[in-house]
Amino acid sequence: MEAVAHRPRPKLRVGLFADRGTQPRWLASAFARVACSECAEIAVLAHGEAPPARMPWLWRAYGALDASIFGSDSDL
Repeated sequence: MEAVAHRPRPKLRVGLFADRGTQPRWLASAFARVACSECAEIAVLAHGEAPPARMPWLWRAYGALDASIFGSDSDL
């Protein structure tokens, strides 16, 4: 039987959009994982200009608890 040469598939080109220029560490990490992917490449990276929205009090409380346990993004 004859061996068939497989051509590698081209990478999937993706675009990433963030609602503002500064993002939390987890999102920056997710963008980095996409950039290092063997099957995808970042073709476009864009961000909006909207001011940060005020988060509900429960979400802010969760964020404070999370930062006290795991550290904050400013700890980098």
